[in-house]
Amino acid sequence: MNKTCYGQLIFELSRPGRKGYSLPQNPWADTPSATLPDTLVRTRAVGLPEVDEPTVARHYTNMSNNNFGVDTGFYPLGSCTMKYNPKINEEVAALPGFTALHPAQPADYAQGALRLYDETQKILAELTGLAQFTLNPYAGAHGELTGLMVIRSYHLKRGDTARTKIIIPDSAHGTNPASAAVCGLSIVEVKSLPDGTIDIDSLKEVLGPDVAGEVVRGGADKAWEAGTLVVGGHTIEDDEPKYGLAVMGVVHPDRIVRNYGAKPGDALYLTKTLGTGVMAAAHKIGLVSDEDMDPVVEGMAELNRAAGEAMVEAGVNAGTDVTGFGLAGHLLEMLDASGVSAKIDYKALPLFPQVEQLVDDYCRPGRLFQIMDHVEGHLQVRCDDPVRADNMAAVVCDPQTSGGMLVAVPAENAPVFERAFARLAHRKP
Repeated sequence: MNKTCYGQLIFELSRPGRKGYSLPQNPWADTPSATLPDTLVRTRAVGLPEVDEPTVARHYTNMSNNNFGVDTGFYPLGSCTMKYNPKINEEVAALPGFTALHPAQPADYAQGALRLYDETQKILAELTGLAQFTLNPYAGAHGELTGLMVIRSYHLKRGDTARTKIIIPDSAHGTNPASAAVCGLSIVEVKSLPDGTIDIDSLKEVLGPDVAGEVVRGGADKAWEAGTLVVGGHTIEDDEPKYGLAVMGVVHPDRIVRNYGAKPGDALYLTKTLGTGVMAAAHKIGLVSDEDMDPVVEGMAELNRAAGEAMVEAGVNAGTDVTGFGLAGHLLEMLDASGVSAKIDYKALPLFPQVEQLVDDYCRPGRLFQIMDHVEGHLQVRCDDPVRADNMAAVVCDPQTSGGMLVAVPAENAPVFERAFARLAHRKP
């Protein structure tokens, strides 16, 4: 709302003599008031504001913008009473073929609607990468219950009948425990801290093999740290659960850093340690301990905020995160788009201590081999020992989880980037 111009009350906009209406003549204007009961006879003027029609329209239109509306913003959550559909969807839903369809109408006479229902589910499943999709839930709590039923069915299908508990924070919405109870699951409450985050010590006390799912907000905690909201994510078909987030937002044009634009002579910086993929693979088969994984987890949990702010402060030419395509894959993408090549000083790469030995022992995640195939013909390793050269290539092709930023900084601005990053991250890039 433009409060500078229209932040006044309608009475404050009133001017004597202004009118914004033209009413028909009142046929009872000459009726003596004595014919009306005393309780209905006004003894003083109404005191309505006197404003012209444009002022009325302008004032209440701007007042309405104090409320959230589907025409003026995007509401990212899916709570029961806050779902906004595109207007074209509302028009389609109002077609007689839908509105005139009786709930008890035989299926033989509702084939058109059922076909649309079925095709919409299949389209949504394809878009999200999921095996199935359902439009049956009618509200947020119903969708929540459906998700719990899927979790329950998944474990039962695997023959696992022990997982009967759902962990829910004490700050959860009331429908959370209600849905779990309706699904036949036991509710285990964990405490939350004053800032609304989960009390990890309380959570550790209730974890066990009988937990079917955790309604927790670990991802939301990191998002809160980053100053954003968790509103969606992405999925992957795998035997193991994967957790990822989709990111959207608004960025000032002057603060955008693109993954192209690197120039000859730029200095390359990598802001996190490499080897998360290899270390995770080794941990799964018992080659590294939980203690060995502590620095890996700590690195993955670290936001790239310091790197992002240092990039803008130093005026980098290009930047990209290093995640599922590994250092080599993401660097190749940036170089191809920039029309340049790059030289990597392998000895300067930050690696977790066990990574090179694990790679030499051929403890390598499956995705690593796909990345090596992808960069073949582009990646040249200068090493006379073929085994050593293969190991070096494997390290730079290791797929990373929550990796750091790879940035191309003009040589003259390199000290600026180093100082900014060290100040913000309390360590060197």
